Amino acid sequence: MKKMLRLVGVAITSSLFWGVLTSTNIVAQNIYLNASPLRSKTTTYWVACGGDKVRIIDVNKSDSSHAEIIWEWNQNNTKSEVPSNYVTLFKTMDECKPIENNTKILACSSAGGAMIIDINGHKCEYYCRAPQAHSIEMLPNNRIVVAESTTDLGNALEVFDITKKTSSAIIRDSMYSAHGVVWYEETQRLYAIGKNLFRIYKLTDWDTNKPSLTLETELKLPVSGAHDLTRIDNHRLLISCTAGVYYYDINTKTISKFDPLVDYTDLKSVNYNYKTGQIVYTKPEESWWTYHLSSLNPTFGIGMSDVNVYKVRVFQE
Repeated sequence: MKKMLRLVGVAITSSLFWGVLTSTNIVAQNIYLNASPLRSKTTTYWVACGGDKVRIIDVNKSDSSHAEIIWEWNQNNTKSEVPSNYVTLFKTMDECKPIENNTKILACSSAGGAMIIDINGHKCEYYCRAPQAHSIEMLPNNRIVVAESTTDLGNALEVFDITKKTSSAIIRDSMYSAHGVVWYEETQRLYAIGKNLFRIYKLTDWDTNKPSLTLETELKLPVSGAHDLTRIDNHRLLISCTAGVYYYDINTKTISKFDPLVDYTDLKSVNYNYKTGQIVYTKPEESWWTYHLSSLNPTFGIGMSDVNVYKVRVFQE
């Protein structure tokens, strides 16, 4: 039976989310072309976050001046779902990862909060304090890990037990300017980035009440200013930094320049579909934010002028 997602009161079968993405070999320089011919190239949904908002965008119905928003979670929702002293923790959303077959979203805010949002129920299932939270990832045994960037109580990876709402972290490992975390089921390892470092952790004593993160490998990135860490496939991870985009190969244990984005810098988020060649990303237009969600192969932009957008994610296949 197909799962149903109810977005803004409309039931949508999961099959509608998955069309065939057709890549092109031409990378145009104008990233904000009108998306009117897009329907023949891609059928997909993106998740974007910025300000106090997390939104799901219908790409096919969007263009360079308009984002077709089919679902939104914002600070007004927060007021009815979390204690009053937590509301301000979700005013600057900077992560929005779809998980569990696109039924939930992992979200966090640099203002100091992390949460799990159920899409169908439009409800916050879990929330906690996480200073300068910049990324979040699910781990086995009902736990999440949050990458916390530069602040007095941050500069760390913190692990939380999601069966205990608003609980304190059960694990903390220092990492200056932590910005990205990705868990690989295939290798049973957690990968993390912060400033100029790339780390690999093993989960230790994970089935006990005293789990820990064991640092196995630490590599220095070719450049500083790590922004985003995303999965490419079962052996490669994409790393965006202030001065370039790189990838880590699990098999060769090496970090290399990512050729498709060799001339791109300061990408706050980047998602790469290696099967089609499509790259979906955000690049600041003012300070740290943008008003567009951008794609290469095919090349187009989606406008979102009413919010300071930080990251964009693509619904899982």
